[in-house]
Amino acid sequence: MNRLLLKTVFVSFLLLTALGAYLKIIHSELADDFLIIGLITSLVFLFCFISNVIKARHITPNEKFMWVVGFVFMGWLAGGLYLIKHHKVI
Repeated sequence: MNRLLLKTVFVSFLLLTALGAYLKIIHSELADDFLIIGLITSLVFLFCFISNVIKARHITPNEKFMWVVGFVFMGWLAGGLYLIKHHKVI
């Protein structure tokens, strides 16, 4: 999968979710819309990153399991680490 696509999905996931949370804090009417778009983007993020990990040949099965669990439970942290750690490999 293209590295630019992974970066774009990851950054949009972070920005839309953070913007939705901020708008929710200040009681804006647009907060729900941004949170829903952020949720959809997070699902796209999960699909892209998990499919990239599963298709990777240089990652052992144990590491694949670790990355998938990380993406599901700590998406933003695991996504950032994956982009940093595997930046030349992707």
